[in-house]
Amino acid sequence: MLVTWCSGMFSQSFHLSDKQLELTPRRDSRTMHYACFPQGERIRHVQYVCMTPAKFAKKEDLELKAELFKTWQGTTHWPHCNIRKQGPPERDGKPDPQNRTEPLEKPVVTDRILQLAAVKAY
Repeated sequence: MLVTWCSGMFSQSFHLSDKQLELTPRRDSRTMHYACFPQGERIRHVQYVCMTPAKFAKKEDLELKAELFKTWQGTTHWPHCNIRKQGPPERDGKPDPQNRTEPLEKPVVTDRILQLAAVKAY
């Protein structure tokens, strides 16, 4: 199997035998943090999910979280605190020209998703 390992701005591809692949960890969160650009035709996406009880959140944080959800913005991985507007991403101190203000394919927004996003009460 061909495997690509990313480190910094560089990546290296190599082959692993079935036995080597069996002994290799299946996930490594460092890949995303090394900022290695995707290669080839596949889209790379990493989603970190963290959950805490809603009772941990302050009312103001839930209101801001709902506002960010409605405008297609993300938050930190803490679902109940440290929620803040981050502004558009930048490259070299300028707005990233590839930034989108909404997803190309919008998700199906169910009542449960609205609850988890603090838009709708439990």
